[in-house]
Amino acid sequence: MENQCLAVPFVPAQTWDLLYDPATALAEGTVFPGLNKPFFAAPEGCNTTLPAAADDPQILFSQYCFVLDDLLLYLDTHPQDEQAKACYQSFLVKKKELQKSASCGCCMTDHFEWDKKPLVWEGGHC
Repeated sequence: MENQCLAVPFVPAQTWDLLYDPATALAEGTVFPGLNKPFFAAPEGCNTTLPAAADDPQILFSQYCFVLDDLLLYLDTHPQDEQAKACYQSFLVKKKELQKSASCGCCMTDHFEWDKKPLVWEGGHC
C-alpha cells in the first residue's frame, strides 16, 4: 500500500450564476445558490431566516458588506470574470451610497479603529 494512490480528488470549478438578494445571502451564508449546501436539517418549527429590515441602514450595510466579501472570494479565483467584477462594483456603489446617506454612520465603516476608541466590552460602541 505504500506506493498506491488511495484517491484522486476532483473539485469542479465554480461558475457564475444568479445570486441571492443581500438579505437571503446573509441568512444563508453565501451569495451563490449553487454553494448553499446545508449539512444538517433545522429542527421542525425552527426559524432559520434572519429578520428582513429593508428600512434599517445598519442591516442593509451588513448585507452589502457580506455580499461584497463573498464576491471578492469568487473574484480571487475568477479574476477575469467581467460580469462578477461589474456586480462587485454595483454593490460597492450601493454600499458607499448607503454610508453617505445614513443618519448614523457610526457602525458603517470599512475599517476598525481599535487603537482610537474603547472596545465594546470597555463601554465603546461600534
